[in-house]
Amino acid sequence: MFLLEFRRQIISLGSFALLLSGCNNESPKVVSVPTLPVIQHAVSTLVPLVAGKRNDFVMQQACALARGESSREQVFQALKKQGVDLRVIPPKGHALSLLVTADGHQLNAACASYVATMVMVPPNLGDFMTKAPDGASVNAKGLVVEPKKLSEFLRVQLAISRATAELYTSIAVDLGGKPGLTMEQYEAQTRKLFIALAPKYLQKVKAFYAQGEGVSYNVLKLSTDELVFASSSGYGFSYDYYDFQLSLYGVPWLGRGKLLGEAYDLRVSNFDAGWADSVTKRPL
Repeated sequence: MFLLEFRRQIISLGSFALLLSGCNNESPKVVSVPTLPVIQHAVSTLVPLVAGKRNDFVMQQACALARGESSREQVFQALKKQGVDLRVIPPKGHALSLLVTADGHQLNAACASYVATMVMVPPNLGDFMTKAPDGASVNAKGLVVEPKKLSEFLRVQLAISRATAELYTSIAVDLGGKPGLTMEQYEAQTRKLFIALAPKYLQKVKAFYAQGEGVSYNVLKLSTDELVFASSSGYGFSYDYYDFQLSLYGVPWLGRGKLLGEAYDLRVSNFDAGWADSVTKRPL
């Protein structure tokens, strides 16, 4: 998806690094790697997976617990209706353990990572489209857009993107002050920073959502694997199978290696070209 082009860059950089280290007995060289994809991948590994896949229903329950909108008993009952009995889930070592323990720290981190990666997955048309009545103008799948639901969906996407851009910039600045770490160390640092900032991030998403009151949206492209829209507040949002980008008055705000209009790089030591392969093994 959005990491496709970065994988090509990383493979090229890795080959170069291996060539340098293989030509002599010197220690491996330090290479410069774009910071944004490293942060994005590290955060994606924090999202709990159920049966190896992203589960929107489970994560919605986790977020409801984290925000105090649902009690443990309400979550237990909601999952029971889905055929999941949390009473048999151990407090540790299971994807659903965080719902059993209801630990606020873990819930915030899980919810925040799930929210931050929402804008990097294909849009679910069912969130804002419905089966068309007879005689209505429909798309190829016989669906029609519900304007209010679509506007709400776009408002949420924009709030998440804006908050994520600011959070990732803060993390990028911190990582930039630690040159010479390995890729694994940079990812570990990213996860540590993200977890610490998770509560503030969720509050920022909520604040940006509130600021979206009265904002209008112009949808330019919309399908199961593409979403492009512009807001009356100056933001442009573009997602497709290969890329994601948020811009502000034409300036790259989140995506294509840039954060708030700036490009950030990491000076990575002992670089392993196989890191790019690991990126493809975990779904968003």
